Amino acid sequence: MTYGEVEELIGPFKQDQWPLFISGPDTLTTQFIDYRGDALPEEILLEISLSENESKEINVLWVDESQYPEFPRKTSIHFARLGDPSEDLDTATRVQTVKTEQTSVIYQMEGPGWENDKVGFRNYFDLRNGMDIFGKKTPALLLMNVGLNNPSGVSQNFDFTGSYHEPADWGMDILKVGNSLGAGAIALETGDSLYRIGDNGKGTYKKLYEGPLRSEFIFSFPEWEAAGKVRNISQYISITANQYCYKSTLSLADDEPDATFITGVVNMHSHELIRTEPGNDHLAFITLDKQAEDGNYLGMAIMVERDQFIAWDQTSGLASSISDAQGNITDTYYVKLKTEPGHPSQYRFYAFWETTDPGFKDLETIKSILEHDALVIENPLVIAEK
Repeated sequence: MTYGEVEELIGPFKQDQWPLFISGPDTLTTQFIDYRGDALPEEILLEISLSENESKEINVLWVDESQYPEFPRKTSIHFARLGDPSEDLDTATRVQTVKTEQTSVIYQMEGPGWENDKVGFRNYFDLRNGMDIFGKKTPALLLMNVGLNNPSGVSQNFDFTGSYHEPADWGMDILKVGNSLGAGAIALETGDSLYRIGDNGKGTYKKLYEGPLRSEFIFSFPEWEAAGKVRNISQYISITANQYCYKSTLSLADDEPDATFITGVVNMHSHELIRTEPGNDHLAFITLDKQAEDGNYLGMAIMVERDQFIAWDQTSGLASSISDAQGNITDTYYVKLKTEPGHPSQYRFYAFWETTDPGFKDLETIKSILEHDALVIENPLVIAEK
């Protein structure tokens, strides 16, 4: 909900007081998102359980800001230097290398990690700009402990002393990325070539907010060059509680009719990309094989808006090139998205690990989750005064 929508129902926010939303005996988990930093939220998130066509009455109690409850966290962003993992970075500049042995001694997890109660992800914060997946066996938020010799936080409940590439009681890194686009990394198609976004020039990270229901940050590529042209690209990434995905929003500053955004999924151990229609306004592309690093089934999916979709392909069928020393973008199924200034391109990347839920080795289970999410997106809640 926007602040304006809430204001129409309950009036403007009172000085030093916040609305507490109550439904029956339940106090609803609430998150206020203040993009401008002016102490007035532009967006308000509520967690409520509703069946199709169900309605519930919500009452409002004004509470002093100092007495407002702190709701349990279900989302998190963690980005820290390996030398001081207790200090979360709000901003950072991308490392100018393609070598994991260099990035891994600078940053914990080699870059920012983001998670919710279902799944975790990370970005290689260097010229590879890859995306990877942490499979989870627990709803606990735990990425602040991954990759450390002496972790804190939830470490008393889980063992983090081994490599996160090996199975542990909390989960593990479950994806082999290689030179692919991994778990939804981004590229640009121009002419007859693919270019990995972020493989040169300045790249930056900025945390926007964290909260119990959603967390978000932005990658910026203001000096990225491909095919002889310098571009300014932004990527907003958010993760929401109770979902098996992250959402990515891409924008290109300049009008460039011959350029197309690309996102993809690694296909080293998958044999088929399955197209499905989870909703009237959405398309999804799924792989499901024994492609997790522990040998179990891993389903991955890219869900896009139908009116932004152009086509899909795989890198083996295109003369692909990128401009750094890493070589071609390989082993990738990819989806082409419309690229228009003023109209951001969006996609959701999903990960379904059999170890998290044995049902995820079944394609129909994965399709049902995508259908549910598309239904919710296409049919937003209606909030009305009683």
